[in-house]
Amino acid sequence: PKGCSFITAAFDVQLHHYVYAFVGWRGGQRGYPFSVGVCHTEAEVEELFLRQWECADGLPPMRAQMAFADARDGNRQEEIINLARSLNSVSGPFFWPCLGARSGDMGPKTFRRSEIQGDGSIVGVRSKAVANVFRGLYAIQVNTNHYQQWIHNCLLYREAHSTNSVTFPAALREDQDLFEQLINEQPDRAVDNTGHDDLVKWVAVNPAIRWDFRDVMRYARCAADVYLNHAWARI
Repeated sequence: PKGCSFITAAFDVQLHHYVYAFVGWRGGQRGYPFSVGVCHTEAEVEELFLRQWECADGLPPMRAQMAFADARDGNRQEEIINLARSLNSVSGPFFWPCLGARSGDMGPKTFRRSEIQGDGSIVGVRSKAVANVFRGLYAIQVNTNHYQQWIHNCLLYREAHSTNSVTFPAALREDQDLFEQLINEQPDRAVDNTGHDDLVKWVAVNPAIRWDFRDVMRYARCAADVYLNHAWARI
């Protein structure tokens, strides 16, 4: 889309497929998803990550500068880390595994960055071990509550093109599956012992509908924050 300075991508890892989203970003923390879909093989993930996307305003083609792949599932974590090793470049573009953190675990931090050891394990946040790590490859722990609240606010309260918003292209207007998934989580709130509103967790609106596209939008936004280290004024 016109005016975008960089692209991030995210892949939600399922048992037999990957759900993905590519998002262009403008100043003012404004996101413009332009390609969403499903692929089935690592080769397709690689092809998408390496793809040069044409720019609507005539600038040279751009590729995603940072991509996240969900490595939360222990059954495929090693597989995703190995994929990241093969696709990541030490100086970028970057392809890093990510893991969602439970609400309340991270306090005000929006993400944590952990190194990955030579055996493929993730160095603990409090660990002092830094030997034998894959240089330039990190695992990102995503503050689930923060980015859930962000996409919730974008979908319910913010106008297109406004600060900290997401604006979808008209070509996706009739994609019912996409938007059903995007709105298929809501906050499950309670009242704390002081009488104030207290977020407990995010729950599915309709358990029969997936929410994978919501996840990849959240991860793509976190990838933008990580790529800029929150220094959005630079663009």
